[in-house]
Amino acid sequence: LLLDPDVIKLMKILREEPAKAQWLMRTADASMRGKIQRLIDLGLLSMA
Repeated sequence: LLLDPDVIKLMKILREEPAKAQWLMRTADASMRGKIQRLIDLGLLSMA
């Protein structure tokens, strides 16, 4: 999961452009939402 190019891009955007990352997570397709949920389930990402 951590080597997935979409996840790598998300993590980079979270560090560099938090506002853009919020938009990206809100507008993500079903596949990306699943990856985001998996990161949350594993404790690697949290939603505030």
